[in-house]
Formats: sequence, structure tokens, C-alpha cells
Amino acid sequence: MDSKLKSKYPPSVLALGVVSFFNDVSSEMIYPLLPLFITGVLGAGAWAVGAIEGVAEALLSLSNVFFGALSDRMGRKKPFILGGYLVANSARPLMGVTSHWWQVLGLRSLDRMGKGIRTPPRDGLIALSVPAPSRGGAFGYQRAMDNAGAFLGPLLAFLFLHRWHSLRTLFLLAALPGALAVMVVFFFVKEARPGKGSSPVHGAQGPGMASPSGGRVFGPNFLYYLGALGFFSLGNSSDAFLMLKARELGLATATIPLLWMVLHVSRSLSSFPGGLLADAWGRKKVMLLGWAVYGGVYLSLAFLTSSALFWYLLLVYGLYYGLTEGAERALLSDLVSSGVLGRGFGWFHGIRGMALLVGNLLFGYLWQAYGAPVAFAEGVLCTLLALPLLVKVKVPEG
Repeated sequence: MDSKLKSKYPPSVLALGVVSFFNDVSSEMIYPLLPLFITGVLGAGAWAVGAIEGVAEALLSLSNVFFGALSDRMGRKKPFILGGYLVANSARPLMGVTSHWWQVLGLRSLDRMGKGIRTPPRDGLIALSVPAPSRGGAFGYQRAMDNAGAFLGPLLAFLFLHRWHSLRTLFLLAALPGALAVMVVFFFVKEARPGKGSSPVHGAQGPGMASPSGGRVFGPNFLYYLGALGFFSLGNSSDAFLMLKARELGLATATIPLLWMVLHVSRSLSSFPGGLLADAWGRKKVMLLGWAVYGGVYLSLAFLTSSALFWYLLLVYGLYYGLTEGAERALLSDLVSSGVLGRGFGWFHGIRGMALLVGNLLFGYLWQAYGAPVAFAEGVLCTLLALPLLVKVKVPEG
């Protein structure tokens, strides 16, 4: 591993990047092919795909909030990180031995609950392990490794299916990188606790989100931030719709895995530089730039008729992720105290998840009823509504 990374970030943060890489290799070997497995192998209808993903995403959002708060209450992060990865990587490969769609529903729900168990504590541990000025780069590194795994997973699936053609066997093989992810957590991730380097409570004046005991946990800046993320996520539809746009433009089905890999290459290559830029230039400024890129891409997609230009837009769209994924997590860690980081990240992921669920339903309805231009225009509108709330967030200094 690069010596500069080793000198700048503690071993646990570097290990969590490796964990994200292996976990996403496992996940993305399965996820893009799951709708085909449900409909083509198990013989269920498209409605079953929607039901499975809807229930799974709802459970993910609820578990984010619950387990983020529980990790704060217990004062430990690693048990939740280990447990979350263990649950997900135990359930996910078993989809290969299912015979009914409702069995996939149960396993997919466990997979997403595992993500909800681990993600807020994982993000909280990263924030606790790294000084505030370097958190953008730390989160950017984690997202870069995650996206690198999301590139390799479909590539491995493509190579395997080109030779052996068995979805069930492929799903079972996904257990191997998943097991590596769990082992790295167990052996190399160490607990982190609030210390003298932890950030104070920022923006706590005025009304805020209350704790069960009646004390104020989050200040208004955090609530403005959640509001901005909520509005933005209502228009931040699943990237699967981009693949649907590619089909509408006449791109062959065989190119869809290549498009998916191009997107994740762009995301992976831009995530770490984007996080470093957030540290150097400011988290909010980089997020605003990223949201502007998102709005510009969606506005272009609303009127796009060229399949050749779609490839270039996909590369630019990957930059949106690179500019925002590290910055938005680092900004959240600036807005809450170290003792409630798990709860803060729980609400962060929970609000986004519920808004994305509603946003995807709305986007799909608008596409079917009025066409792709109206659906993509809705994404631009939600971005415009979110920008004033993000601008209103006061970023603490020092």
C-alpha cells in the first residue's frame, strides 16, 4: 500500500478501505444480475423485483438510524462493523440456492440490514480515527476502494458467465471476497474512541434534534444539512435508470456491463482526489460543485439523443460521486460531536435512504407516464431546491 497513505491515515482506516473493496467485489458480482435471476431463473414477475428492493431499502434506512444510535450508546464501533459485514456476507451468497422469490426477499433484506448495522458505525470510526482537517481524504479513500470493488465485481461476473453460464454458482462464489472482507475487519480494524482530537458540538445554538433524555443532540446546522440531503435525494434516482436511458438511446444490452464499469472507474479514480479537495478547499464548496455537476448531467440527459455522447456524460457523472461522497461525510463529522457520530451518520444514511426510495418511485412514475425528459428534469428541480438549504449550513472553523 502507498507509503503516503500509511503515514497520513491510521491502519484501521486503511483496513476499512480494503474491507469495502472486497465487500463490493462480492456484492457487485450479484446485484446487477439479481433481477435476471429473480425473473429468469426463479420465474417471478418484475413486481417481485420491486417488492424485494423496496422492502430491503426500507429496512436499510430504519436499521441505519437504530444501529447508529446504539453504537453511540455502547461506545463501541467495531462489533457493529464486524457484525454487519458478517450478516451481509453470510446471507448474500445463499441467494444461489433459493427456489422461490420470497426466499430472495428474506436474504436480500438481511444483506441490506447488514449494511445498516455496519455503515453508521464504520463512518463514525473513520471520523474518530482521523483529525478533522484530513477527514475528506479519509472518506474519499474509503469511497475510492468501494468503487474499485464495484468495478471489479461485475468484471469478474462477466468473465465467469462468459465461460460457465451459471448464476447460482456465481452467487455462491461471491462468498469468497465476502469472507475476506470479514477477516480483514476481525484482524486489522481497531476500536476508536472520542479523544482530545475529537470535534466539539458545532452549530448547537437554537432548536435542534432532541435526545430521549431531553438534551439537545444536533443543532440547526445539522438539520439544515439533513434537509438539503433529503431534497437532493428525492431527485437522485438509481443509476439503473441511466442504464435504461442507454437502452433508449440504442446501445446494445451487451454494453450495459461495460457502461456500469466505466461509471465505477470514474467514481473510483475521482473519489480520493475529491476528498483531498474537500479538505483543502472546503467540504461545502466541493459538495456544491458536485451537485452542480449532477444537475448539469441530468439536464443534458433530459435532451440527449446521441449514444456516443452518453459515454462521455457517464464519465462526467462519475465525477459527481468523487466530489461529493467524501465531502458529505466529512462535513457531517464537522457538524456533530464525537459522542453522537454514530447517531449522526445513522440519520444521514436513514434520511437519504428513505428519500431515495420515494425518489426512485417518483422518477419511475414520471418516466413511464411522461417520458425520460420529465423524469430527469425532476432530478434537476430537486437539486435546485436543495442548494439553498446547503448554502444555509454554517461550516465551523478550526
